[in-house]
Amino acid sequence: ADMAVGTPKLWLTWKTLQLRKQRPEVFEGDYQPLLASGSDASSVLAFVRSGALVTVVPRLVARGSLHDRDARIPLSEGTWRDVLTGHRFTGDPQGLPVGAIWARFPVALLEREA
Repeated sequence: ADMAVGTPKLWLTWKTLQLRKQRPEVFEGDYQPLLASGSDASSVLAFVRSGALVTVVPRLVARGSLHDRDARIPLSEGTWRDVLTGHRFTGDPQGLPVGAIWARFPVALLEREA
């Protein structure tokens, strides 16, 4: 309801800063790109930091639903929790569908748990 006044962006910044306070070590090191695969790979931007924090954001949103994108993001094995939604994923080096990643919110901040 508050999209026009920037509330989602403020909430996203707040959640990210909370994580940074709790786990500052995952914010150290360089950003490493994660290359999406699939026919819609160009509609996804993703990077990993410290091997324990993955950011996945959409690009070219006007092309249609985020849930229907044919793109996958490789995640190293283990359990990953989306800091924004609380949803957990099992890492898959072959790629996790971005439709699943964005099913609850159109941006993901995945924290490696195990």
